[in-house]
Amino acid sequence: MSTALDLLDGLIDRLGETLQDFPLQVAGTVPTKFNIFRHKVPERSNNRVKVKGTKETQDDVFPFCVVKIDTFSKEENVSDQDTAVNIYIGVKNEGYEGQGYDDVLSCIQHIWNDLNENPIIAKFFKMKYQIDCALNDDDGETHPFYYGVMRLSFESQSMQYIGGY
Repeated sequence: MSTALDLLDGLIDRLGETLQDFPLQVAGTVPTKFNIFRHKVPERSNNRVKVKGTKETQDDVFPFCVVKIDTFSKEENVSDQDTAVNIYIGVKNEGYEGQGYDDVLSCIQHIWNDLNENPIIAKFFKMKYQIDCALNDDDGETHPFYYGVMRLSFESQSMQYIGGY
């Protein structure tokens, strides 16, 4: 049987494939590849990045998706396991006309379309509806950074205790 970590790994792989050719253009430049992280955005401490929060860090990290397990549960021994996953999306866009929101919405829709077309992750986890999405609404504080989140639920068979030793 598979675990929540298998779902996490499968979803990270799937997002990497889904967003590989995603046409995000940051500030009118060439398309920028999405970084896919597990659990959180890593802090960079190598020679390329001197200080957390500097422009070098921003260019190294944005745009990104962070995949994080939120909850997982099982109602009884013979039931399927339900796992909730949050996908956090972050983009950097210097435009003042809402382009950053457009970028995040486009990314959410692109992921959404892919999961609607094939709702199975890692050959084992089936996406359940409802899909919840939200955008940050505090662009005055975060510009040029824009964020969104998708909350997805998956079900899978889980191990069952039969008893005995």
